Amino acid sequence: MQSIGIFRNSRGLIRSSLHVCKLSASLVQQPIRFQSTDNTNKLSEKEQKAREQHVQTLSKYYPESLLSSIVAAESAIDPKDWAQRKPAQTQFSPIYRDDLAQYDSFYDHAQNEWTDLSKPRQQVPYELFTGGGEIPRELQDIWKTQHELGDKKVDNSLRAKSLQADIERAQRLGYSEDFYRGLKFKTIIIKRVVNQTAKGKIPSTFALVVCGNGNGMVGIGEGKDLVTAPMEAVVKAKWRAIANMVHIPRNDDRTIFGQISHKMGAVHLTLRPAPPGHGLRVNHVIADLCRCAGIKDLTGNTFHSRNPLNVIKAALEALQTKQPIPEIAAKNRGKKIVDLRQVYYTL
Repeated sequence: MQSIGIFRNSRGLIRSSLHVCKLSASLVQQPIRFQSTDNTNKLSEKEQKAREQHVQTLSKYYPESLLSSIVAAESAIDPKDWAQRKPAQTQFSPIYRDDLAQYDSFYDHAQNEWTDLSKPRQQVPYELFTGGGEIPRELQDIWKTQHELGDKKVDNSLRAKSLQADIERAQRLGYSEDFYRGLKFKTIIIKRVVNQTAKGKIPSTFALVVCGNGNGMVGIGEGKDLVTAPMEAVVKAKWRAIANMVHIPRNDDRTIFGQISHKMGAVHLTLRPAPPGHGLRVNHVIADLCRCAGIKDLTGNTFHSRNPLNVIKAALEALQTKQPIPEIAAKNRGKKIVDLRQVYYTL
């Protein structure tokens, strides 16, 4: 019905009338009842009952003084004026009224099928490669997708044995199984290099890998192997990176302490902390290093040489040794850490 359209359970619509009736809320202290105005006289008995029910519903959420102001404001609106109101003009909205609860084939995007993966993607262990140019016959089925395999079952015992061997090797380096499973690896460089000897040029594969747990521990490693076995070079670099992991201090577990200026060889670095949500706006090699270390917000510049190997070594050395750690600075100055950071708390 048009006359009671304003009395729908729309609290946002009711609140809009409170700006007009703030003064009347403090003056009206009597029991809530509808005043006999011209607008209320035009309502039928059914509409009057709907109004009474509407007021009872509002009484559960608003005090008596505020509810009286709401009733006074609603009584001043003519139902005919409310019926002739113009809808709000909103850009890119449908031409009809809709609560957007149902799918619309015209305005909504097409509903595509979703693929529910039972497990996330797992890293394939590199030790499955034996060093030759081809994958062994007993391991070929492991690399195929489920669509290629069809109904054929794959024996994952070889993969499980390889993972268990990696865990045992990590434990010999002093790391736990959970720590090894949580490591992140990123191959920065993999290329063919040549060593000139008296016998001629001997080609080989060079790999540079960075690894970290995303919580302050990070390391880089280099590996070399035959040109026919590139993945063996990656495996060597991976384990050297695990063995070379160091701790990187972080401020609020997301950025660095203060500005860093560092020079290593021909590489000149300038790294600066950034506010939350800023992201990694640095050289792409330094960004990979920061992701593995757990640094989320950082900005900086790289000058002169931009060789990836030298840049990542310079960045790791700068993050490890050049940060102005507040605890160390406070100890050297003989001050408390709260005085240095100028952070105070009240009880």
